[in-house]
Amino acid sequence: MVTMTVTEMIDRILSRGDLRNAGVSAADLLYAINDSYQLCYTEILKRSNDFANSKEIVYENIKNEIPFEPDMAKLLAVDAFENEQWYPLKRFSLEKRNEYQYNQSKAIGYFMQQKGISIYPKDVENRIRLLYAPIAEVFDIDSEMTADNMTLFIYMQYAGAAELCRKRSQRERAADLEAVALQKFNDFTRNINIDDYKPAKMQIVV
Repeated sequence: MVTMTVTEMIDRILSRGDLRNAGVSAADLLYAINDSYQLCYTEILKRSNDFANSKEIVYENIKNEIPFEPDMAKLLAVDAFENEQWYPLKRFSLEKRNEYQYNQSKAIGYFMQQKGISIYPKDVENRIRLLYAPIAEVFDIDSEMTADNMTLFIYMQYAGAAELCRKRSQRERAADLEAVALQKFNDFTRNINIDDYKPAKMQIVV
């Protein structure tokens, strides 16, 4: 594992873009850093549902609907609790929802809605657990970033420098930096280790 502070990242971005004397604002630098990290984080989420347990929330006495958490980026699994153990719920299509809501004594599935999920059958009290990947962290000037190797950080340096050069109409310089950034991004996506990007597990009982 490697770490880099945001101030170190800023120094590298300014160096890659030859921007040390360009009067780049802290706001522009932080935007460039977070924008490039968001792209990589989205790629991590696409790769696998094995991002499980990044966050865990347990809801007690649920009879039907559960709203999505504000920080949820991707729902990974929904479980119910019975006989001292968790068991997975099946995701039903909206068209099938009415086929499963009768003659059941425990939760057997769920379907997605715009702002949450509905547990089926209705009106059966359940203890429900959601496992989900949270939205990407937003870094500030005091943050420290962690990755399994330097590839992510090198991509962010070139991508951030390219964006800042493009904003200053330094098109040739921006194009050169973007070409390197693309290469580094491809290197990153080929070598993603999902486990190394899991945020700390959190359990909240509601």
